[in-house]
Amino acid sequence: MVLSKRWQPLWKLVPKLVYDDEGYQNIVYGKFSRFVDRSLILHEAPIQALDFKLVQTSGAADIGIWTAIAVKRCVRELSIESSPSTTPVTLPRSLYTGCTTLVTLKLKSVTLVDVSSLPSFPTLKTLSLICVKYPGDEFVKSLLSNCHVLQDLEVERFDNDDVTVFTIVMPSLKSLHFIGDEEKDGEAGLVIDAPLVENMYIHNVVSGFSVIKNDMPKIVKARIVVSNSHPGTILGYITSVKRLRLCLFSTSKEVHPAGTDFQYLVNFHPIPDQTRPCWIEPSSIPECLLSSLETLKWEKYEGREE
Repeated sequence: MVLSKRWQPLWKLVPKLVYDDEGYQNIVYGKFSRFVDRSLILHEAPIQALDFKLVQTSGAADIGIWTAIAVKRCVRELSIESSPSTTPVTLPRSLYTGCTTLVTLKLKSVTLVDVSSLPSFPTLKTLSLICVKYPGDEFVKSLLSNCHVLQDLEVERFDNDDVTVFTIVMPSLKSLHFIGDEEKDGEAGLVIDAPLVENMYIHNVVSGFSVIKNDMPKIVKARIVVSNSHPGTILGYITSVKRLRLCLFSTSKEVHPAGTDFQYLVNFHPIPDQTRPCWIEPSSIPECLLSSLETLKWEKYEGREE
């Protein structure tokens, strides 16, 4: 733009816009917001991707307007990241009632509000929810169940997200990444009904329960770290897994559900737990261990009696 005037209008045609206020120290309040307003109004081409990183308080009050503009401009990829220490960012209702073209949505440290109609993302395939605050259990269940073509889901919960039981009912889901190490009461938990999942990571150890409702015949790779008094509510539904990394904080003797067989398992790696109790003899052993085990690697034995 400095060397040639013909470059001056070309930014209006770029398909991806990134607004990041992190690098601006002591920014004049409102200056960043005015810059975003002007550039969005002047931009002429269809916006394929829009990315907001609001580390300071400069755009928290205006993110609703910017999101509404993105919806009207038929954006396909939208990312909104806020800092937990700044003014809470509340997203408008239009985000999950009018996005008919959105393919990727990534939200971090924002608040979702309830709507009278069902939230719907008919084209959404990738969804990331990091430290998001929700209107409640039913909203989460309705939101996810109405993402009919979603394939990749990432969730990281925090203590005050206003959800007790996080329910994931998604027939189209192929990849699930869930971290729920929040302090909740005994009724808190995770319920999964996603039969087409191929890759799964679950880390849910602080409190509550973790349950899988139906078999996952397509599962290939799983990493599971859970605190659960009945591990069979998970292990009994992933017997088709080929690669498994597992750590159970369990007080149950029935760790492996009787009558199930991990016949496709080719790689199993128990994740060390330094706080685990002494060894408890299980009442049943998986058939694959009895009939076809070839290699056993035991780390950190240290001569302990158990």
